[in-house]
Amino acid sequence: MENREAWLEERKLGVGGSDIPVLFGDVTGETTYKSITELYLDKIGKLPPVEENYHMRRGRLMEGVVRHEYSRVTDRFVEIPKPFVWAGGDYLRGNVDGIIYETMEFLSNHENGGVLEIKCPSMAVFNRIKREGIPLAYQLQLQHYLLVTGYAWGSFGIWSAEYAEMIPVVDVEADLDIHAEIIERATKFWGHVERREPLPDDTPP
Repeated sequence: MENREAWLEERKLGVGGSDIPVLFGDVTGETTYKSITELYLDKIGKLPPVEENYHMRRGRLMEGVVRHEYSRVTDRFVEIPKPFVWAGGDYLRGNVDGIIYETMEFLSNHENGGVLEIKCPSMAVFNRIKREGIPLAYQLQLQHYLLVTGYAWGSFGIWSAEYAEMIPVVDVEADLDIHAEIIERATKFWGHVERREPLPDDTPP
């Protein structure tokens, strides 16, 4: 519980990966876990802590399993890193699920790593991803982590606890155009947080 409380407090210090789909809600058209106003209130400490639900708990408990399965499927090595802070400003942060290395010799060598993003969606979402591909919200979150960490590539480990199945691994390269858009939107949003000025009409920046 103490670790979760510390994690929740750390999230208020900047914009994290799970916040990015909220800032791009007008682009993705997908339902997010918070509205812009709720995200703003959360960052200024005016929103009650969210109780851990089934989906959140499942994802937390399965993370180690998926990390191990990803390594088994890909023959890659995965290191659990400390949280990252963007070199361009401490308001962009990332708690990444793992740093990937192709060989053991590359462990902890920043130039050779990639970012692992783990997802444990419901059966319905898992089946939709198999049919339609990786949701834009997931892609934006991974791009945020690539921006914050400075790594050139990342990969998804998308796992179904019900099927005990992983979607075939998809590697992704850093997209500088998306990074620029993330910086612009996050900078505008964080400006509102620092000024204690709600965004008008609950509209993404």
